[in-house]
Amino acid sequence: MKSVTTHFILDKLLEERLVVGAILLSIIILITSGATPEQAGSQESVFPVQEEFNQMMQLELGSSVSAALFRGLMLIFLTLAVSGIVLNIQGVAGRNLRYFHPADPPEVRWGIWPVLKIAAYFFCIVLILQRLESVFFSIFGIFQAGIYYQLMISNASFQFLLMIFLVICFLTKYRYSKQFSPPGAVSILSPGSIVVDTPREKQSSPMELMGISPAGWGISLRQALRGYILFFPSLIVLMVISLLATKIIGLPYQPHPLVQPLLEAGESSLLWPLFAVAILIGPLAEELFFRGLFFPALKSKMSVSAAVISSAALFATLHLNWAGWLPIFGLGILLAYSYQKTGDLLVPIFIHAIHNSLFLTFTVLLFEIKKL
Repeated sequence: MKSVTTHFILDKLLEERLVVGAILLSIIILITSGATPEQAGSQESVFPVQEEFNQMMQLELGSSVSAALFRGLMLIFLTLAVSGIVLNIQGVAGRNLRYFHPADPPEVRWGIWPVLKIAAYFFCIVLILQRLESVFFSIFGIFQAGIYYQLMISNASFQFLLMIFLVICFLTKYRYSKQFSPPGAVSILSPGSIVVDTPREKQSSPMELMGISPAGWGISLRQALRGYILFFPSLIVLMVISLLATKIIGLPYQPHPLVQPLLEAGESSLLWPLFAVAILIGPLAEELFFRGLFFPALKSKMSVSAAVISSAALFATLHLNWAGWLPIFGLGILLAYSYQKTGDLLVPIFIHAIHNSLFLTFTVLLFEIKKL
């Protein structure tokens, strides 16, 4: 019995030798990774968020353009919070609280293992390129400050574009599904023959597999705005709980590792590429993988509620921001729930982009005020 089991495992490993090799190579790279060369802007620094919050509450922001924009952003946050509270109260009172217009989610054609293979390939390629990049700069000694900050943006863009490419390649393998001919179809074989409705293959594009309809982007955007407004008061509560918990535990405030070094270095020329990555490429790549692939795969093995919670937990954990884990987890729940209810991946993509644009602008303006 043990021999049969061993042969079965070996056969499976041989069948998946490519992904097994990618996992082993990733482990070897991680184990053999030495200390990276000293990088500009990598010194530990403190983001004095408490001072800026105190100034904000006391309206001691001065009369600069950054301060004016910050006040405008605070007004937007206040409007979102009040509107969300009012809509939630109206929905609960009328017993018709609906975040999204319900629709059937797309058909799930894959399981968890194919999605994990995509993740393994992604991490392996990223680690290999990071190692080659480190070796290149060490040999030629050109790891300068300006190159370092541009490289951060380039690496982030490459990783998101790589994920988009891998997801599209993944979806092309699942573009066919067995479906019966539509009712009323007639096939004349010969006089007196019996018409049989035989299975046929239906081809779907990657966008159809994700439930994406470019023609209906306006409806998707409206649903995203409504869902985010309804969720915004809950997001504020989660942020306050997270702030209090991290203060009790002693965890430091953690801005995004891509945002803080650029702000502290004063690389204002890289702000527009940063916004492009955070608002356009990032949400698209993350939603394609987490909600487009991973969440449906989880639904094939567990209940919808468990899949929503599990995908949101992994989404928050992979951000490596323990001080902000709870708000990111709440956002992940909203993103998965929106996809489950609408069956349209554009809705969580728009929600993600709206959230990133608001809070990235908040962080940038907050840092600009600190320099006044």
